Amino acid sequence: KVLHVVSMAIDRGGHTRSLYSWIVVDSQTCHSIVLTGQKGAPVPDWLIDSVSRSGGMFHSIPSSATFTQRVLDLRHVAKSGYDLIVLHHHPNDVVPLAAFAVHDLPPVAMRNHSDIMFSLGTSVADVVVEYRDCGVLLSKVRRKVCRSFMLPTPMHHIAKSGLRDAERRKLGFPDNAIVLLTVGSAY
Repeated sequence: KVLHVVSMAIDRGGHTRSLYSWIVVDSQTCHSIVLTGQKGAPVPDWLIDSVSRSGGMFHSIPSSATFTQRVLDLRHVAKSGYDLIVLHHHPNDVVPLAAFAVHDLPPVAMRNHSDIMFSLGTSVADVVVEYRDCGVLLSKVRRKVCRSFMLPTPMHHIAKSGLRDAERRKLGFPDNAIVLLTVGSAY
């Protein structure tokens, strides 16, 4: 049983899609999600469905709760029978840090999706999960992280559509070519 701690799950953006792929690819595990700062934004149905199919639960901490209430709520959820906690939080979200600054929790892994930015979370993580070689280097040199390892970006098969085939041909790729696109902001 894995508990994924997410600041905010949105329909666009790599963090939520990557989490979704993780859940879909790891279909033998029960995945649950707790949101620490959703602030009323709609949670994508495809993410809710993936959690439900895995047998997990969805929990959103009310944005109206005080900081202390949010910390205690997250800690309570984390202590309710999980084998692993994975942080996918925004680099400035302090709720998981305060919640997990105790000793009686399952192991905590931090997904380092903001490796080039100042990031909170390594102090409560037993291990830091990296997606890039330079992230490993930055974690070891700049953050003094002792346990950091690379995990390939989880990918799941998506059925081909006619539009994708047309775009593939337009770009000059063969019909059977696998094309991956990743986009990042200039920030």
